[in-house]
Amino acid sequence: MQKRCCTCNLTKNLQNFSKNKFYLDGYAIRCKQCVKEYAQKNKEHIKILRKQKYLKNIESCKKSHLLHREERLQKQKIYYQNNKEYFKDKNKKYRENNKDYILLKNNKRKKLINSENISQTEINNLLNNNNNQCFYCKIFVKRGINLHLDHKVPLSRGGNHCITNLVPSCASCNLSKGTKTSEEFLSIINRNLIL
Repeated sequence: MQKRCCTCNLTKNLQNFSKNKFYLDGYAIRCKQCVKEYAQKNKEHIKILRKQKYLKNIESCKKSHLLHREERLQKQKIYYQNNKEYFKDKNKKYRENNKDYILLKNNKRKKLINSENISQTEINNLLNNNNNQCFYCKIFVKRGINLHLDHKVPLSRGGNHCITNLVPSCASCNLSKGTKTSEEFLSIINRNLIL
């Protein structure tokens, strides 16, 4: 089957038209080539229209985002589990292409950490005060197995590398926490427990 494009007035095969359920025949009235050319010529105008539409619907977008957050995170988790090799290759390529950036970032972190030495005695006392449990999920943590020392206020957000800013954490909680403060992360954990 063929159809005439309303912009270039050429008759083309249906595969040259995008599907659109709002038209009787189920295809758009402009061919893909004309749509592409229009988008290239009017990039700024399209960007302005999208921004206006977003600003007009910002509250409903935020509500929708919050309502479907858990569902979206679950889909992302499943997608990651099904495509581990892809992400492994992607991360490897990123590390290869950004060696200098990663090195600078790591050096900056090392300087922040090395600014104050923490003794093994202080770490042992910290573990004893928390009953050798993860500060967040309360599972047993042991040095060399699953113990991470986590910054309550992350270094990236201005936290200091000192014993008063450290808590024992399991590997899972520390890696999940990312750049959140301990209060932010605990509120997320508590909210998930309630659900």
